[in-house]
Amino acid sequence: MFFIFFAFGGVCTTHAQLLPGYNPMFYNTVVSAAEGVGKPFFLMQKVLTMPGVTVFHDSLLAFEGKHYKVHSEYQNPVTGNTNHYYLDASEYASYQIQSLASVWPARIPNVLYKYSDSVFNSLADCVGYGTRLLSSVGDTSLAGNSYRVLITTIKQANTTMFASPGWVASAYEIGAAFATLPAVNATGWGYVAGSVLADSINAYNHRTVPTLNTYNGINKAGYNNAVPGDILSFSYRPGGASNGHFMVIANTPYLIGYDTIHKYYPNVSAASINSFLSTYHVYATPVFDCSGKHAHFNDSRIFMSGIGHGTLWIMADPSNETPMGYIFEPPVQSVTTISPYILGPTHLWAITVGRYQEGSVVVPDQGNLLRDAPYLMQNFPNPVNTSTSITYFIPGTGNAMLYVYNINGNLVSKLVDGIQTAGFHTCRFEPTDLPGGIYTYTLRWKGVILSGKMLVIK
Repeated sequence: MFFIFFAFGGVCTTHAQLLPGYNPMFYNTVVSAAEGVGKPFFLMQKVLTMPGVTVFHDSLLAFEGKHYKVHSEYQNPVTGNTNHYYLDASEYASYQIQSLASVWPARIPNVLYKYSDSVFNSLADCVGYGTRLLSSVGDTSLAGNSYRVLITTIKQANTTMFASPGWVASAYEIGAAFATLPAVNATGWGYVAGSVLADSINAYNHRTVPTLNTYNGINKAGYNNAVPGDILSFSYRPGGASNGHFMVIANTPYLIGYDTIHKYYPNVSAASINSFLSTYHVYATPVFDCSGKHAHFNDSRIFMSGIGHGTLWIMADPSNETPMGYIFEPPVQSVTTISPYILGPTHLWAITVGRYQEGSVVVPDQGNLLRDAPYLMQNFPNPVNTSTSITYFIPGTGNAMLYVYNINGNLVSKLVDGIQTAGFHTCRFEPTDLPGGIYTYTLRWKGVILSGKMLVIK
């Protein structure tokens, strides 16, 4: 094959930005999106680690000589809010998230990284964080985006109200929506566990939107079937202090017994604890979440409220593991009774667990965010006019080659060809002397070949 080499302008840098791809990357699973969207905050809390990252305090990280501010604050999208809970579409460019305009055409919950200021922001409630990360699972198409699939499925069922693209759903909507989903739906959302008061959805929805169909969902047992990446949602009654809560399960829930409960309730009698355990199974459930301080047992958020990681206690019926309620936070040490929140018409209407792309959940390494295989990201921006960046990762030191080819397979640029160390690397490609058209860029590392496509426009 005859190769033509064109001169070009371009610069390659190693770790040009902290956590490359934080904004433009789309994730394959919900749990990977939960980690990715909240990665700076989990690094700061030392829930996760990343080589080269130094944590100074609760609002400052350093990476290879550069400092990054981390601003996390739990907020609700109340009317008249002036605290930048949302980002308007006009601001997308400065956050490099133009690709999300098809999912969030007007505005998006602010759980983002602003490149121009080197600041990570978490200004959202639990559902703002959740709908932001769900919109990052898959791509931006109607059929391939997790959030859009969920909205479409529920609206087509005409059973439960649900937010339109560009607006944050409520925890009530998400919790109630899961119960209207098919029990098994391997290509989209599935309802895998939960307990819903059958008349609660009708009572709320039909008062608000009388044309909605009656509730046709089912209660499902099997909270023990929950896995990492599942969405755990509570739906509270309308008019309460909160409409519910939204979390992503981080690790498989596990049963706890007398010793663990006694640790948190040292003044509750042994007889009371054993009686409680004969009535309920208690599952400790590690979750990714965005909420106030001390929302969970073993909370990792010491200095701030915002995106964090904690463990929640869910109570289930021992006969079939149907979720029946929860214990939201440990009480003061002096209490002599355990006060759970039980499913009922006065407070809690639903506990549901939903799963996207059932059966394909991947549990990442909880201790290291770096991959064990090469990874090539989509160039950004794409299409390309004057300049674009290509970011890739190699897991070890070795010879890396990053080449660009035209549509005929002819080599037009050698961006990288030499020994590089493990980690993320970013190259800038400036096709000033190339005609418009489709080009392929290829990464080669120790026998592995990865490719992506870009569109050059003139």
